[in-house]
Amino acid sequence: MQNRRTATGIVSAKQNWGLNAEDTVDITVESPFPQTYNIGDKITIFGRDYKLNRLPSVKKTGMHEFQYTLQFEGVQYDLFRVTYDLTIDTTTNVLQDVQGDTLTGNLRRFMQVLIANANRVFPGKWKLGKCPETIGDKTLTFGESDNCLSVLQNLCGQSNFNVEFEIEQANGVYTVNLYERVGQTLPYKFEYGKGRGLYDLHRENVSSSNIVTRLKVYGSSENITSKYRADRLCLPGKTKGQSYIEKPEMVAKYGIFEGRKNFDNVKPTFTGAVESVVDVFSFIDRTFPFDLNAKNASGETLYLVNGVAAKIHFNTGNLAGYDFEIKEYNHAKKQFTLRKFTDDRGDVFPSETSLAFQFSAGNEYKILDVAYPSDIEAAAETELAEVANKYYDQNCQPKVQYGLSVTKAYLKKIVGTDDSIMNFFAPGDFLQVVDKDIDVDKAIRIKYFVRNILDPYDYTLTISDIATSASITNRVISDLIEIDKIISINNLKDPTRARANWRSSREVLDMVFDPEGDYYTDKIKPNSIDTLALSVGAKSMQFGLTNTVFQPNYNGNKNVVKWQGGVLTHYTINEETAVSWVLADGQITLAKDDDAYYIYAKCEKVGQAGTIIFTKEQHKVDDDANYYHFWIGVINSVDIELKARSIALTYGFTMVNGRFIKTGRIESADGTTYFDLDNSEIGGRIVFTSNGEQKTLEQLGAESLESKDFINNTLPGLLSEIQAQLDGQIEQFFDTYDPTLDNAPASEWITSELKENHLGDLFYNTDTGKVFRFIKNGNTYSWQELRDSEVAQALAIANDALKLAGTKRRIFTSTPYTPYEVGDLWVQGASGDIMRCKTARASGSYSSGDWGKASKYTDDSGLNDFINSSYNSDIADILEQIDGKVECWFQTTDRLHLGQQ
Repeated sequence: MQNRRTATGIVSAKQNWGLNAEDTVDITVESPFPQTYNIGDKITIFGRDYKLNRLPSVKKTGMHEFQYTLQFEGVQYDLFRVTYDLTIDTTTNVLQDVQGDTLTGNLRRFMQVLIANANRVFPGKWKLGKCPETIGDKTLTFGESDNCLSVLQNLCGQSNFNVEFEIEQANGVYTVNLYERVGQTLPYKFEYGKGRGLYDLHRENVSSSNIVTRLKVYGSSENITSKYRADRLCLPGKTKGQSYIEKPEMVAKYGIFEGRKNFDNVKPTFTGAVESVVDVFSFIDRTFPFDLNAKNASGETLYLVNGVAAKIHFNTGNLAGYDFEIKEYNHAKKQFTLRKFTDDRGDVFPSETSLAFQFSAGNEYKILDVAYPSDIEAAAETELAEVANKYYDQNCQPKVQYGLSVTKAYLKKIVGTDDSIMNFFAPGDFLQVVDKDIDVDKAIRIKYFVRNILDPYDYTLTISDIATSASITNRVISDLIEIDKIISINNLKDPTRARANWRSSREVLDMVFDPEGDYYTDKIKPNSIDTLALSVGAKSMQFGLTNTVFQPNYNGNKNVVKWQGGVLTHYTINEETAVSWVLADGQITLAKDDDAYYIYAKCEKVGQAGTIIFTKEQHKVDDDANYYHFWIGVINSVDIELKARSIALTYGFTMVNGRFIKTGRIESADGTTYFDLDNSEIGGRIVFTSNGEQKTLEQLGAESLESKDFINNTLPGLLSEIQAQLDGQIEQFFDTYDPTLDNAPASEWITSELKENHLGDLFYNTDTGKVFRFIKNGNTYSWQELRDSEVAQALAIANDALKLAGTKRRIFTSTPYTPYEVGDLWVQGASGDIMRCKTARASGSYSSGDWGKASKYTDDSGLNDFINSSYNSDIADILEQIDGKVECWFQTTDRLHLGQQ
């Protein structure tokens, strides 16, 4: 735009950026010649992309004087060009020919619809990134005039999901991230006084009208009945009059200020999905948790509301946004039948003729206008308490606005370099402002700023006060917990990458210098280098970075670097103790492709604040009277093949002494495989070879997790169920007929107690090979025939038992008790033996002398096969039914027992 040859100049240029709001650049250009600016023209300002979406205004101030006023808009304004259509298929991004103006769901559901619409107009350009799981669902209505940008801003509003968004760009794709709160807490204090950064501060709109120290809290009036203790959802265990939050410390400080808040989105609810389609109007969902038709002892319905039809609302699929009355519900099948709906055009939904207007498997739905069971009701009350306490904490003290002016010289001093331009503030950041004269010592949030592009450290801030934690350090650290502890560069894995890293390493060596001024004088000795020991790393570089993340080539721009500051802890700068500084987040635009830059942590000598700077100058650690300069590393110049920059870290130390190496990080030539010893992290594709078999860490990890899951979850359940059910004896029966309740042995079990004791017993018909188990189905006892693999194993046992027909044997799984007979077995478990009774005892107590070790059982391959295969599949079924004993009957004659009870 600016051209000296044509005397064209930029008169003013300002960046306007607000939280969840405006993101524009206003530029005024003057020229003696007419200029041409077209819709779609793009510029990049401080690493952010802007586009001209409207023609500029033109003013002719003289014969050869033209003034153009241009407004460039951020990438979010592309969403302004897209309507928010509910009838879109979020899988194909294609609109469906149906009507729908309401949508029920959580934040993620609304955003999925938004992204699908954005990709409908800009294919493949938009995606959803981070999105918090919100408490409760909302039902929102949309009109023809709603566009995706206005919907995004409305969804983020306090009346809806109360979140904040930011948009990132990478490789031409825009990612929308949503957070409960964006921004950082800057580690610096702004105070009055020379060199302290503050020259104007005033407080505005001081009022107690917004204080609430006793908050009356209620949820929705939906999905509860007249049997509930109030007409709206209340806090857990509280009546309507008791449903409030009051914190004594706030009342003591400000007095009682009552307020009421209805959280209409918090209500008992259930979200299900169509499991299978029965017909056009019916579907099955076996996860539905209660009987919709249930009644109490008086015949009153428990969940259906008198005079109101229960409804199914579809959240996804071809019928998303539509409500249908439930015509019938079959609880045995978990089947819903819907009543057809006719719209104002006469179209019938679901359609019996068009698949495009029918629900299908996987479609998500909600049930409306019903009451819910007490457990779902209690869960909703817990959700209400969570959101209410959060609201209380945000409104229990005065909200104050401040006007603030920060000196440009102070910001430049912190940055400390003219080699590049650093973005110091962003909407959502917190400033720590201190002025004891007007009782200010708090973090105040930036809601909006105007930045002079021609003078990059000239900011005009709009700030407002909200409740924040007293500890800045704690807040910063907690905000960083979920940040990956790696340096994200890029994921190219080819020879080009290896060559580029080699060139980068040469460049790093060329930039090495003495950071302390006298480091090399007495340290280079032949013995310490050649034979005895090698120590690499200056004293000033003995520090660690916690949760610090560098993102070079940010948003696909090779000259933009973004970083997450984290915490720098120095181990040797103070001889007595380690010292920590909180590093501010930031973003910078580097000037020239051919230049490499040093990366420093510039930290206060008095204080705990620091920032990261990029400069071509070399700084010794103590050059500055007020700041330390800790050398972190180097960002290389732009690689001509990769068209990207890489980062090399130089801090820390390595000690090599004989067979001993102490260092921070070891990595491969291409940087993709590494051992980060400081952070206890291994990355890349690591393969372990054993006995000719190769497995990666991912495969070993999956196997380990599978084993851990079995040990922690499955095995304890099996053991507890076995322990609860076994009484120490298993009985099996062998005979030449099929068992019934009217023949032996079941005919002898004349009481319910006896029948319960024999649940799980097995009966083998030695003639036919059929196997039966004694079971209970509801209140009915019966013999159930076993099939498939169970039968194959049982046949082998039955055939071996043919010669024993007419006898009975017992198998004990705990210490035997009388009566027991010769031939009975005692299986002591995995840690014991298999014992055989050698002396019968009809009564009295167990005697160890009656039992001896069974011979030749340990080398029984058949038993091993049984344990390793069939037993594992049978045990789950047996667990629910065995009482601890199975009796074995063997006889040579058929006997029919009738009439026994």
